[in-house]
Amino acid sequence: MAGAVGKSRWQKTAYYRTVKYTKMAKKEFSFNEAVSEIEKILQVIENGDLDVDRLAAEVKRASELIKQCQKKLRVTEEEINSIFKDLG
Repeated sequence: MAGAVGKSRWQKTAYYRTVKYTKMAKKEFSFNEAVSEIEKILQVIENGDLDVDRLAAEVKRASELIKQCQKKLRVTEEEINSIFKDLG
């Protein structure tokens, strides 16, 4: 919290997102949390609340999350296919 003292509303939001990104990177990937974060980023962009200086960073973060979600979906599909293959 000390890192966000004296900053604008948007700077504080960006600071807390950075902290959240760091924590998320350290724990196991959660598909639902990633989707929720993507939705939040999209909402901020759609509402016009995003500072133009942060736009590229937020779009990059959303892109990274989308790639992680796609990977998780591929792995899950492979696991499910393997399970069905073992049944048949």
